Amino acid sequence: MKKLLILLMLIPMPLYAVTVTATSTTSTSTSDILGDINIYRAKYNLTPLEVNEDLCTLAKARTEQIKTDWSHGGFQDEVDKLPNMGGVFYENLARNYETEDVVWAWSMSQFGHREAMLVSEMKYGCVIESDKHFAFEGYIPK
Repeated sequence: MKKLLILLMLIPMPLYAVTVTATSTTSTSTSDILGDINIYRAKYNLTPLEVNEDLCTLAKARTEQIKTDWSHGGFQDEVDKLPNMGGVFYENLARNYETEDVVWAWSMSQFGHREAMLVSEMKYGCVIESDKHFAFEGYIPK
């Protein structure tokens, strides 16, 4: 049985309402953000995370899901679709940040995001961004 750790989401709270019209839906693998996570991990003498394509598939699915359902609700269903990946999974979500600010925001969070990036046993990770919706998926194999 796969173990699951769900973390609270990080949402910047605007003080005003804005109407946004999306002109395109693009998903990108954001290796720069994973690189920033690895720089952050290095400050704590932790090994860098390696990209795992199955985690990237999970992160891409999650970025699309959280555009309409801002929650960790679909996380376990997507984890269950991954082939032969028993272990522990971690997820950080963010939206409405600039790419260069996401790791900083997670590092300042008091809801487990910082801790998720600093799990010493974690070996693999992937971050996907789509229309300012970010999903970081981390994984510790059995």
